[in-house]
Formats: sequence, C-alpha cells, structure tokens
Amino acid sequence: MKTLIFCLSLLIFLSAGESATAQAAKNMKKAAYDTGAEIFRKYELPGLTIAAAENGKIIWSESYGAADTEKNRRARIDTKYRVGSISKLLTAAALIRLSEKKMIDLDAPVQKYVPNFPPKNFPVTLRQLAGHTAGIRHYEYRDFAVFNGKSFRDTAEGLQIFQGDALKFEPGTDYFYSSYGYNLLGAAIEAAAKKPFAQVIDEEVTKPLKMKSTTGDTGGAETQDKAVFYKRGADKQFVKAAVIENQYRLPSGGYLSTAEDLLNFGYAFLQAGYLKKQTLSEMLTTQKLKNGKETGVGIGWRIKMKPAGGGRIFHHGGATEGGRAFLLIDEKSKIVVVLLANSMSDFGEIEAERIA
Repeated sequence: MKTLIFCLSLLIFLSAGESATAQAAKNMKKAAYDTGAEIFRKYELPGLTIAAAENGKIIWSESYGAADTEKNRRARIDTKYRVGSISKLLTAAALIRLSEKKMIDLDAPVQKYVPNFPPKNFPVTLRQLAGHTAGIRHYEYRDFAVFNGKSFRDTAEGLQIFQGDALKFEPGTDYFYSSYGYNLLGAAIEAAAKKPFAQVIDEEVTKPLKMKSTTGDTGGAETQDKAVFYKRGADKQFVKAAVIENQYRLPSGGYLSTAEDLLNFGYAFLQAGYLKKQTLSEMLTTQKLKNGKETGVGIGWRIKMKPAGGGRIFHHGGATEGGRAFLLIDEKSKIVVVLLANSMSDFGEIEAERIA
C-alpha cells in the first residue's frame, strides 16, 4: 500500500493555503490509521505497534490498545515487545560482522568453534546453520518435559537438548527451519568472539545501529517501557503469558525490541555501510541446495521477489509466548515496516505488505 508514502509527502510539502490538499492528506492519514486498526481488531490483540520508515526516516507510526491491560498503559512506538525469531536476524548480523573481521569462517564445520558438539554423519557448517539447511531438528513435543524439568544457564548448556539427535538429512540437500540450529550458531559465535553471546550482539549489532532498547528477555521486573505479555485464557480473556527461560535461546528467539529499533536495524540492510557491499550481497542472496534449487533464504533473511519487476522483499517474523513480530524490507522503495504485538498471533507478511 502506498498510502503511507503519499501521506508523508503531503504532510511535508503541504501548503497552508491549499485546503483541498490538506483534506487529501487528512484522508490518507486516516486511511493509514484505519489499516492498523483493522489489523488490531482482526487478530484480537491486547496491544499493537506498527511503524514504517522510508530511506531511514520514520514516515508513519501508530499504536493501538494496551501495553498493560490492567494498568491501562497504552502501547507506544518505544514499547518493548518480545520479537521471537526476529532474534535470528540479530544473530545473523553478528555472524556476518565477525566474518568480515576474519574472526569466523562461514564454511567451517561447527566443531571448529564448538568442539563438544557431537560429530554427525556429515559435516555441518555455519552457513548451513544460518540458512536452515543443516538438518538440525526444530522444537518437538518431547522437549517440553526437558524445559519444565531443567534450567540452562547459557547457549552452550542448552545444546544438550538436541545435540545427541541425528540430522534430519544430509546438510545442503534440503531446507528445514530450526531454532536449535540458531542456538548452535550462537554457541559458535560466542566461541569465535571469546565473549558471551549477549555482549557480541551489543558490540556488533545494537550499539553500531543505535538500537538502545533491544535487550535479551531474561526476566526482571515489569517496567514502563516494556509490554506485559499475554495469551488467551479459558474464558477467552487475556491473561499473563508464561515467563520464558531465554538465557539459552537468545540467538534464536530471546530478544526484546521496539519498532524504532527494528526500523534502524532494517535500514542497515538497504545499503552498504554497516556491512560491506560484498558481504551484504552475500547475506541477502538466497542459498542453494546441492541440486541447485533455491531455498528463498540467505543468511537469516527470507527473500521474496515481487511480481512485475517490483524488486525484492526481505523479511522475517517472530512468534513466541506473549509476542508476535514481523519485519519487512522493500528493497526497491527503501521502505521498512515493523509490526509488534504483545500476544501470539498469526499476522505476518500479508499485513506488512499491505503497509509497504
């Protein structure tokens, strides 16, 4: 939807005496607001924040509902939400930054950095982990018994959940989305940098990109800048979602962030600067299987071609207990769109594309 771009242009260049143009701008702003309100109602969310930026400048933001329903605290553009698997993009960015510094080799077997990870029938590389072609399994129902019975202090300790399992296929021959694969990637990043994972993300991602509100979701007291996380109770009313142990899964799904921060993050992938031109291209080029088939995923980012020469879209979503997030970049129009909610929902790419 071009409503947001048109609205911005009119608001910036509006002449006070042009009442017709002023009315058109007002109508477009209302259309943008109504689009967000429709998403908010459709998915029955407690709180929702939507924001869009063009060429790095915020052109529209709106929040709906509550960050805290009990205290009637409104959602805002700077409200921190659980972003789930958008955390994988932070991990992928840190990986590429370390590769630029020659601190990590994307095509090395993972045991080069995590020697305690049991060898499999085939070598597993960091590039394969980052593109979900390594054959590492994802969450399974049997894992819940493990989660309920044990705490994991860090990423490396959490590997014991799955490290004894066989690969699902020979790496590079198929695509299979795996959060555990990203936890293993995080352990490799820690080892290569010789620093805790959260520190690597701070130094390589959040500080360079001025993401001042992006932090690990590792508990702590409720604060005014953080949403309360909800799920639907038996009576379909919102109740507080469970506390999640994220210390071991920061690389795959354990971060909090804001719409403002994620707009800054997305803009960094529209041009070289934060990353070198060559490595940026590498990150945003779909990987291929051994049979030549494209996976539609680069290093972390999902990649989609728009019809009729419309260019590429890069995106990723996140769904976790008490949170839903979606980040989309339109390469041609230089637009970044973020949607964040404080309850798990199924909104995603289709809604982001409506705004972009």
